[in-house]
Amino acid sequence: MSVTVIVSRSAYDCLESNGQLFECLADRELVYVFSVRASNLPPKGSYKELHLIELRDAEEQLTQLLKSIQCRYDIEQVVYVSEQEVIPVAYAQQALGLSNLTVKKAQNFRDKPRMNGLAELAGIEVNPIYQGSSLEELSTFIERYGKVVLKPTAEAGSVGVHMLTEAALAFEMYDPETMLIQAYNPNDLYHLDALVRDNQLVFSSLGQYSVPCADYATEKWKASLISNQATALHATATAALMRYLSAADVQNGVFHFEFFSDGDNLTLCEIAIRPGGGGIAQAIDNVHGINLFDEHIRWQLGLPAACKNKTNQTYYTATMSYFNKESGRFTKLDLASLSDQVNSIKYMSKIGQSVQTARNGSDELFYLLLNNQSSYHQLLQTVDEIIDNAEVNINH
Repeated sequence: MSVTVIVSRSAYDCLESNGQLFECLADRELVYVFSVRASNLPPKGSYKELHLIELRDAEEQLTQLLKSIQCRYDIEQVVYVSEQEVIPVAYAQQALGLSNLTVKKAQNFRDKPRMNGLAELAGIEVNPIYQGSSLEELSTFIERYGKVVLKPTAEAGSVGVHMLTEAALAFEMYDPETMLIQAYNPNDLYHLDALVRDNQLVFSSLGQYSVPCADYATEKWKASLISNQATALHATATAALMRYLSAADVQNGVFHFEFFSDGDNLTLCEIAIRPGGGGIAQAIDNVHGINLFDEHIRWQLGLPAACKNKTNQTYYTATMSYFNKESGRFTKLDLASLSDQVNSIKYMSKIGQSVQTARNGSDELFYLLLNNQSSYHQLLQTVDEIIDNAEVNINH
């Protein structure tokens, strides 16, 4: 019997549309490998096997698990869903002779030094990188730029990222083998979410984060304002993405390209080969009918894109994530009169549960998906009203 293996850190509902498993998976025999941290799992009876493992740095463990599954089934393909499992799946695929995305190509979207090098080859500006080896050199670097970003070279998203102004602390935390220090960029942070097939841009949407660079230690709300409006910056970002993919020798995929911009020029933050998280893909699906998780699965299975631009209408929507700043029991979310502006709410923790202080970008308490707004100005107004008036209670 042939099976398709789905590997995911994300919740099972990322594989659903309107409460139903994606059509491209519906007729397949499925084996699931989920992270032990996944917030929900597939229903019983919907799979041949379900495994829960730690997916971080799981190259060897996942490979051995898949080899054991191979003793029972013919593995047709191994598919990844989110960023944390990109490298483990590529490694396992390569070991099993099923390579869809090689380890080398996968690292183009996870390894920060490699990513910076490819960006420079593609003519994309990169934030200045600290290349010294002494506290004095780092002090000079921080004096020049005012603030630095310390980040792991291979972690996903905002995990392990720190914004620092003290040279002594930065130098103490810095490990040149596993970490990178770059100058802080004060410009607004944007994201381009795109589907590319056979080197052709099929779909793209531009979003802007409500904070220049999210600091989860201080910010409770992080909104992403999303539109398919044809702007000069949107065109600049899509051109930059296509140049990067050419340099990386990648022809297909769903991409989440984060960059800083003053409104005209852009500077790389990072590029991921997966749909945007925090409700971004779901917000696009709600207003435009294009499910980037579905497209992400389809290209890995070698299936044609399902994406069809059903309308040329411009949309304005947002996803709003809430990060709690204290531990306690989550007892209330009240949107009052603003509830009619919200399409849906995705809870990472249910009301009544005990919650811990958010540490990074995957620790949101919940996110809201807004309805389509009449204009960008109206979208900004709605987001501000929710931030000012929504009541969220965490009881000690």
